[in-house]
Amino acid sequence: MKYIKIQDLIDELLASGKSVFTIHEAALLTGKREAYLSRFLPTNKKIKRIERGKYYIGTADAYEIAANIVYPSYISVMSAFRYYDITTQEPAVIEVIALRSHKKVKIGAVSVSFTKFKKERFFGYKKYGNVFVATPEKAIVDALYLGNPEISAVDEAISRSMEKKSLDIAALKRFAMDMDSKPVISKLGFLLESNSVPCDDLLTRISKRYIMLSGNGNKNRRWHVII
Repeated sequence: MKYIKIQDLIDELLASGKSVFTIHEAALLTGKREAYLSRFLPTNKKIKRIERGKYYIGTADAYEIAANIVYPSYISVMSAFRYYDITTQEPAVIEVIALRSHKKVKIGAVSVSFTKFKKERFFGYKKYGNVFVATPEKAIVDALYLGNPEISAVDEAISRSMEKKSLDIAALKRFAMDMDSKPVISKLGFLLESNSVPCDDLLTRISKRYIMLSGNGNKNRRWHVII
């Protein structure tokens, strides 16, 4: 049997834009049987295993790997905040939004978590190289929808984006309304007004019940949030 050179496989994968690949894809590129590759690939230090039948090239960026484990998917929330440098925090987990569920994955020392969204809420992302990342506006809205991270981190992302003049307020409001979640609109309206952004146009869409933002217990009657 003619043995494959792992570097040749890596070069072909990279040329086709794949840092994450399946056994089936490797078999198509090399002409080798999947059973053979299943035994061969785990023995090579340049290739790392994600899960059964799925591998990544060891030199690939963690964000690139995380964004290509499940398709379609995109990086969001704190991981997107870090990507755009609108947070001072270093996320311990890369957060991925996907259309289907997937268990948490470990990539070296980095954990990748997956959150399933309905198709109607799966929007607002861009492609950078081989990585799909939520826009700053959608990452903020996703964070408000999920209730994670703490509201102070979302407020920081808004204020830093505004300082960098990179926040599209109209898109941010539109994304919040497209999520079809009144609590999201209540939270966003409060945070934007706290950053001196007029938000009267959101008032007709707010939650009727009070939404907890922090544990202090003070009610904001305008936006129906507890701060």
